[in-house]
Amino acid sequence: ALDQVQLFGLAGSKIEELLVSRGAVSSCASTGITLEQQLRNFRSTVGKQLLPPLLTSFTASAMPMELLEALELMLQTLDVEVLLPCLESPAALRGLSGLLQHFVGGADGVKTALVGCRICRALTLRNEASLVKFVQGHGVLRWARWLASRRPTGPAPSPPRGSSGLSSLLAGHQQQQYQQQLQQRAATEELAIEAGKLVQELAAASGGEDWKPSSDLTETLSIVARSADLPLPFDDATTEALQRLRSYLEGEIGMTLGGGELCTAYGLEKLDLAGQLLRFLRHSPAEAVGTCPKMDGDRWTFFKEMISSGAPGGLKRLVRALHAIIETGETFPVWHHKRERGFWGLTEA
Repeated sequence: ALDQVQLFGLAGSKIEELLVSRGAVSSCASTGITLEQQLRNFRSTVGKQLLPPLLTSFTASAMPMELLEALELMLQTLDVEVLLPCLESPAALRGLSGLLQHFVGGADGVKTALVGCRICRALTLRNEASLVKFVQGHGVLRWARWLASRRPTGPAPSPPRGSSGLSSLLAGHQQQQYQQQLQQRAATEELAIEAGKLVQELAAASGGEDWKPSSDLTETLSIVARSADLPLPFDDATTEALQRLRSYLEGEIGMTLGGGELCTAYGLEKLDLAGQLLRFLRHSPAEAVGTCPKMDGDRWTFFKEMISSGAPGGLKRLVRALHAIIETGETFPVWHHKRERGFWGLTEA
């Protein structure tokens, strides 16, 4: 499959020139189809067969680099008429959304972040409004701006001085460190340049307009926010809003290519999901003015029932969504988090 993807990624004109130079004819006499058209048909066939499995076979954090690079090639070279139907599948679209969230939320290395930038550029440069909104909806523009700002400044690392005798071992170690510093600096600079291009292209493709969450998701959280001032029992509007929020978290709704109902960590952050839920759960009118209200037990019980009803694991999905919001908005100069450290360790203990 990887051999097919590599052939898939080659420019059609170069393959055609190679085939013609080896004695192939430029078109089929019986059908009149040129070699370039045959190669386009080949790419379309391979793309339809491989793109959905590539997006669904691995979780975003576990996808091998070889497959990420293969995905980059496919997104760069597939005709948009072929690409869009491949992404109509909810499973494939959910896989692509998970990849973008992985990139924005903190890739596990400079190389992964670089491929992530190129994948986002490949989607953006199609000048397809639905793809541009999909990329915007994951907070890619803010992420790319931050990466572009991390371009190395100051003088390059200085080479170690030559030495001999007993200090030669230390000199060898210093030379190795010097080479590593040069490679890291070059990789970080390449990433910053690629991110800068992504910023310019995404801003141009979107017309400078900021992405906004869907009106339905906005209204859903607005109802939850208004319910913070209402006593129990809640009306039907509050119950339905919490049920819709659960459906968004489960992925039953809010996963469309056009972004009209897109629900992402970036969108939930913009709508202040964490703050709205905290105010909803802390409602306690009996508390004295100026004191910090405590969690209302009855509200928590009601909220837990609504989020967990329908399918098990509702609270876990909510915690994952809150984790993703933190990852999306953080700007710590690190590339990955060890599972036993940080907020993951605290909340999963």
